Amino acid sequence: MAKTWESPAGDLELARGDGGDRDLQAWDGTDAHLVESLEGTDGPVLVVDDRFGGLALACAERCVGVWADHAPARVALAANAARNRRTSPPFVASTSQVPGAAVVLACLPRGLRRLEWLAARLAALPEGTRYFFGARSKDVQRSAVAVVEAALGPASTGLAKHRSRLISAVRDGRVAPEPSLRTWEVDGLVVRGLPGVFGEAKLDPGAAALVPAIAAWDAETVVDLGCGTGVLGAVAARRNPAATVAFRDASFLAVESARRTWEGGGLGPRATFAAADVLDGVPDRSVDVVLCNPPFHAGRTITRVVAHRMIRESARVLRPGGRLVLVGNRHLGYHQRLPKHFGAVRLARSDRRFVVFEATGPR
Repeated sequence: MAKTWESPAGDLELARGDGGDRDLQAWDGTDAHLVESLEGTDGPVLVVDDRFGGLALACAERCVGVWADHAPARVALAANAARNRRTSPPFVASTSQVPGAAVVLACLPRGLRRLEWLAARLAALPEGTRYFFGARSKDVQRSAVAVVEAALGPASTGLAKHRSRLISAVRDGRVAPEPSLRTWEVDGLVVRGLPGVFGEAKLDPGAAALVPAIAAWDAETVVDLGCGTGVLGAVAARRNPAATVAFRDASFLAVESARRTWEGGGLGPRATFAAADVLDGVPDRSVDVVLCNPPFHAGRTITRVVAHRMIRESARVLRPGGRLVLVGNRHLGYHQRLPKHFGAVRLARSDRRFVVFEATGPR
């Protein structure tokens, strides 16, 4: 449902378009603070990691593009541009070259590793480029300021406004290398994690609970849904050597991590990689197995909406004899949701924290 943002650039009708809580807005105070930071600046503006398009549309006259890691943001940007009868700025994936600009408005990422990577990539812009990184006031720490300054140039924070704070910097030609790829092993496989990708440094406990449940199903098609570094799909390929594995995640960097894990494991040509919203574009009744370690956060919001959509979409794409193998924390209650979409649900494995379900008979 669209709501009106009285932005510094005028009213905008914006919708999140992610199927989440209807009471959540598609903008926040950080967006307003970033737009207001443009006062006194000149030249083309690059917007970084705008999830719903409001920030880009609020500076549309100067915006040369949205450079982002969240693939569904492309759809949200186009939909909100159409809703407001504006031309959508170009959308560029985070795995592509940074578009040129004189001013950068960026949503400060969670985690210093991702910020180190982001700042190093943005250092490709010329000297004199101005940067503004915004977040909630309590999330702007001295460590983040230090990362920005090390990669880009002298950095500082201003006064809090709209419950947000900005880190500002001006490019001065210093050089900061991108943080290195992290590697680790599971099941004889070397996993490769790019900065900020879920599970980049080690096997997370949920995936660790699910890996033993991956069997030799004699499957032809397996989907690693929300693939992260691609560990689940790669293990499944080892145990189902005839299967084609589709790696899907909302993050471009996650999909690239999965690609590197796959190619480094010498697993052959039997894989596809797509940064997309859940299972959009996958035909009905076309898949044998879906493996899923779903998130229960959307940004900083705790929600089951994404996981519930993953369950619903899995039932749509699975063949009549197909199966969903899903792991989750005990308190999330997936055992109540799964029977709404599957005829049979069994507990495959469990420990103190996690439960692994195998659901068959998609409805």
